[in-house]
Amino acid sequence: MERFKQAFAYALAIMALLSLFGAIYQAMTQQPQSAAILGALFLAAAFLFYLPQLETFKAFMVEVRLRQSVDRAEEIIERLRQVFIVNAKTTYMTLAWGNRWGSPKATEKQTLLDDVDQQLRALNVSDVERRAISDKFVAMIGIDLYVIYLHIFERYVAWKNSNQRTLSPAERQKLSDEINKWRRNLGHPGRELATYDLMEHLQRATPIEVLDADHRPTAEKFRSEILALHTACREKGGFTLEAAQFCDRYRDETGQSAKVKELFGSHVNL
Repeated sequence: MERFKQAFAYALAIMALLSLFGAIYQAMTQQPQSAAILGALFLAAAFLFYLPQLETFKAFMVEVRLRQSVDRAEEIIERLRQVFIVNAKTTYMTLAWGNRWGSPKATEKQTLLDDVDQQLRALNVSDVERRAISDKFVAMIGIDLYVIYLHIFERYVAWKNSNQRTLSPAERQKLSDEINKWRRNLGHPGRELATYDLMEHLQRATPIEVLDADHRPTAEKFRSEILALHTACREKGGFTLEAAQFCDRYRDETGQSAKVKELFGSHVNL
């Protein structure tokens, strides 16, 4: 195979030289059409012969620009790959820290990020690298789920607080103390994004002592559902369809009020 390549290269070199001499001769004898044809043959032969080495080639008022080597091409591809990784990081961070409750919806965000993931895979970015890029975004999904969970129970607590007139003075004081204790115990997971434990914050956001006894199993089941949604998001490296639809459905007061009634009964009037 190597001998064939060498023989082919020599043949191209000989053809190029003969074409060049012929073109010069035809030009001297005032045969411009023949000179042009031979010049084109020379250009083609020289182009094929020097293709792997040339960056710029000029002849007969024609210029051909080529990459100098395969190594140079690979270097360019690697640079493009790094640029795209940086761009992907920027996209994830912009969507993670942007307006949490405005548009676009969670489903729309993840559609965009799925397109980013396809490009990352096309550039041979490993799953480990891609997960590192999306870590903060996935953590912020946990914050979204936590905030929805907290707001739902805040609405439940508001309902309990509004029904104090049916309680005795001692019961009202006990309820008030339990609500104040629950609120003081709430954390701020957004301030500790790198280390926060979603399970811990969900437990602190569950007003166990405020809940009616028959509502506590429902609250525990709901907390497990939230954790399952976030676990699936971590495995994917972004919103799952179920998590995105959940966030879109319950991100406003109307959706949260509906969820309270769904969980604890229609008698919970908000």
